Amino acid sequence: MTYGVNGNLFTSDAVMFQGPPLGITNPQPPTKIRGQIWVLHGSEAPVYWMGSLSPWRRLFNWTMSYRRDADIRHSYGDFRKRQSVLSKIPTALNIPTSFNPVGWFVSHCVTSSQRELYVEQLTKYVKTDIYGACGKLVCDFDKFKECLDRYKFYLSFENAICRDYITEKVFNIFQIASNTIPVVRGFKNQSWMFLPPGSYISTDEFSSPGKLGEYLTKLSNNMTAFENYFTWKQFYESYSYEPNPFCILCRRLHRSESYRRLYDDIDAWLKGGNQEFCVGADDIRYVLSHFLYKF
Repeated sequence: MTYGVNGNLFTSDAVMFQGPPLGITNPQPPTKIRGQIWVLHGSEAPVYWMGSLSPWRRLFNWTMSYRRDADIRHSYGDFRKRQSVLSKIPTALNIPTSFNPVGWFVSHCVTSSQRELYVEQLTKYVKTDIYGACGKLVCDFDKFKECLDRYKFYLSFENAICRDYITEKVFNIFQIASNTIPVVRGFKNQSWMFLPPGSYISTDEFSSPGKLGEYLTKLSNNMTAFENYFTWKQFYESYSYEPNPFCILCRRLHRSESYRRLYDDIDAWLKGGNQEFCVGADDIRYVLSHFLYKF
């Protein structure tokens, strides 16, 4: 395996292209060798892909992405059922004791999902500590779990509201076995397809940031209800996504004739064609319109 623009492009069995910047860095595709497999890879939501891939028609054979319809799925994490149900939660539940019940670690401050506006409204109803470039607090990378354990709730808000787009912002909370409840915000009602039932709080369940804030405040003072959000640990365990997508790629290359495919319009596949892969922030529009009406 080689990488970079000086790799063995013309002698390789397969070439993988990093998708998000491709429309800008390579507006016109290079020459493709007959029989070569081209793979489009990308873990970012379509709204963050630059330029257009329209000139790359009928060139890509396979896709590697977080999407469920990708040829090779490259997810941020997953869950599996335990072979036998545990009689109780596997670790002692140490309730976070921070004065402020909500934590948010974020560095991308202006987003397609407008999560920053949602949080701005939310903080009026529940005390929230914000770390990173978008806040005033700092937590060293190697102390993330230590910082996270201070909070009862963590805002796992995606930077785009797109189908299947659920990232490490959510899975990391489960994988480090923290006793913090993730609060998720993404594509409507999709979290149930990826996360154990009863293990998270979704903004979809609330009509406004204010209603969510009221619920978090109430829940933080009800330890019995709070602890119920961790019963998933008796039935499921979280892990980094397996098998390794590059191992799958390697195995398929040895049997490429069994996986013959060619995308006619990769740009249409990326953006969803007639489907609505990414949507606007309806909950934010409601908040803003309500504010303007009151003003």
